[in-house]
Amino acid sequence: MNEEKVLLEMNEKEPKKIPLGEAVILVKPYIAFEDKIAIAQAYIESLFGGGDTATDYISARYVCMHGIVDVCTNIDIEGTNMAEIILSHGYWGKIKDEIENYDEFMSELDCVVEMIMAQSSFSKKLSDLVDMAMDFLSNISQLDFSDNGISEMLKQFNELQKEMSSLNETIGAKNPVATPKKRGRPAKKKVVSDEQES
Repeated sequence: MNEEKVLLEMNEKEPKKIPLGEAVILVKPYIAFEDKIAIAQAYIESLFGGGDTATDYISARYVCMHGIVDVCTNIDIEGTNMAEIILSHGYWGKIKDEIENYDEFMSELDCVVEMIMAQSSFSKKLSDLVDMAMDFLSNISQLDFSDNGISEMLKQFNELQKEMSSLNETIGAKNPVATPKKRGRPAKKKVVSDEQES
């Protein structure tokens, strides 16, 4: 665009307040880009930790929750029983409801996980294909050129060809990973004060 560029300056949004007994939880209404990266990395490391799948998944969700509470609130996560205070008493739901880009961030996390799983599947297919080809080549000197032997070779060749076609489809796919989905959450009603109307 050839028109003159304008410089945008945005004031930082005020934190939201959630009463917690005699204290007040202050919630920053968005997750910053650099915080998204740090939380996503910790989440992925925990999710693909190599242990029990269910344990890794639950641990990863807790890692994500801890990270968001740490960067978006004034809660001391080191000195707080998160499970007791935040989860059991429903404060986690209240906190994430105040974070405007929470749903967007979780959709981005889902997309990253799908990408990693797609890459893992691709690597496994490639490894199997290489093993099949190497097995074929290592036995080439012992090939049976009888009618039955040639029939068996053709069968193996067809299997190899199918694997190659499947691999090519994976490589050539324009969008093998789902785009981030918008998570449904009821929109909050905007309250307009008398001063804003006038």
